[in-house]
Amino acid sequence: MVTDTQLIMAMTKMTNAEQFVIQLIVGKWYPFISTGQVEVLTTKLSKSDKAKVTEGTKLLIKKEIIKRVKRSNFMINPKLLQPRDTELAKETWEQL
Repeated sequence: MVTDTQLIMAMTKMTNAEQFVIQLIVGKWYPFISTGQVEVLTTKLSKSDKAKVTEGTKLLIKKEIIKRVKRSNFMINPKLLQPRDTELAKETWEQL
């Protein structure tokens, strides 16, 4: 389990690839997603952007900023962005 301080430190030291993935997620995330789960499609991205997504997601998962729900579906840590249904999001996060 990552502490709030560790999350803040991880966010401040993000690579360009990690920032790119966060922008994709946040762009789709707010305000419609009740649990914080987002589908990130890479079919319309360039080859270099797909590589950024691959690299960024690996790093973000390692830092526990996001978790993979299934292929191309991710969940952002509910401590960072609170979804509408915060309790359900926390429960889902812990189960992943």
